[in-house]
Amino acid sequence: MGIEYSIRFESRDLATTVPTILERLCGAPNGTHYECRTNTASSMADASVMIVGGGLYFCDNGGSGREFLGRLVAALVSAFGVIQVQEYE
Repeated sequence: MGIEYSIRFESRDLATTVPTILERLCGAPNGTHYECRTNTASSMADASVMIVGGGLYFCDNGGSGREFLGRLVAALVSAFGVIQVQEYE
């Protein structure tokens, strides 16, 4: 298990804008979540992201997970302005 985060933001267009951002960053969804990886041959994703009510669930699994979090935060701020990132305890 990695480091888990809740990412919250206000969006009237969550259903279209967020999947577009996630697909650019991680590729097509794998069921209900997106797997972000730098090495496509690896069985373990660097990070996993799921769309949840009011925002996203993000899990940094190591490797380049923190880099994906930074890129995701930058994209969300650009699209929505203020966001809140909180680590699950």
